[in-house]
Amino acid sequence: MDAHRHTITLDGNNARQDTATRDGVSGGARVERASLETPCFPIETVTPVFRLVGAKISVGLIPDPAGNFVLPAILLGERDDPKCAAEIAVQQVVAMREIVRIKHAGVSMRDDRVPSSRSLAVVSFAVAKPQVGESPRAGSGVYFPLEQLPPLSDSDRQLLGVAFTAFLDEVLGDAVTRRLLPRGVLHRKTDGFDGRSPLASRIGVARAETPAPVLFGMLPDPFPMSSLRMLYEHILGVPLDRGNFRRQFLEVIDLGPLVALPIFQRGVPHRAGQLFTFDHRGWERWSHASGDIASTGALDADRSIAEDVSIAL
Repeated sequence: MDAHRHTITLDGNNARQDTATRDGVSGGARVERASLETPCFPIETVTPVFRLVGAKISVGLIPDPAGNFVLPAILLGERDDPKCAAEIAVQQVVAMREIVRIKHAGVSMRDDRVPSSRSLAVVSFAVAKPQVGESPRAGSGVYFPLEQLPPLSDSDRQLLGVAFTAFLDEVLGDAVTRRLLPRGVLHRKTDGFDGRSPLASRIGVARAETPAPVLFGMLPDPFPMSSLRMLYEHILGVPLDRGNFRRQFLEVIDLGPLVALPIFQRGVPHRAGQLFTFDHRGWERWSHASGDIASTGALDADRSIAEDVSIAL
């Protein structure tokens, strides 16, 4: 694919002035629009390929002219389709017939791939069939376990982190996984906190602040429990059992992010409900504690119990 430099039009005081007469306005009023054509960032697609090699999840890397390993990537032309470009990129490390899925992961800036210029990286991830024995090689790709990566540039590690985070979302979000994992493990790994996988820390994914749940920004502050329940019912289109919702609501209060206030609704035609508020400091304490539990291996007890059960079976 030929790489083309895209352009973008920006408003500016020193730009060329284009004038146009506004129809239907008395006095010959004129509208002026300033435009400045400047070079835009080159765009590339970056597509890490994850596959099982032996018993380890590995990622395909390719050597650059300097002998350093980099992620599969190609520059996009003006008329190139990002999906087709991702399919071409992965063939640097695996044959297309071995690919199970390619999925978009995100967009990020990078500074070290295109000489003397920043580029906009459209990140996807690909999943390939397991490598059993000596699989036919495609391109010059080499597979490394995520626990044993060679030296990578900062931006390649960042983009690999973006791809692996999206891969984790895909794994933990599928219906089969959500029914197979024990409830406690599933909650810890899908709450959105850090520590979902030790492989993320091996890649170098930086710990990020966990944003507060978005629904609490839509509610008045303070709010009655019924408002939150009805908001869920409105979004999901299903009725929620009031007793079960109240029980689980009180469990969340015990965890810290919600606080029960000593005040009640006023001027309502029904029994006044108690009011609650979202505690941002309580949320931060809970999210950090949960992330630390997951990342320090505190699931060993659950794992040993599961192994005992499997032996008994």
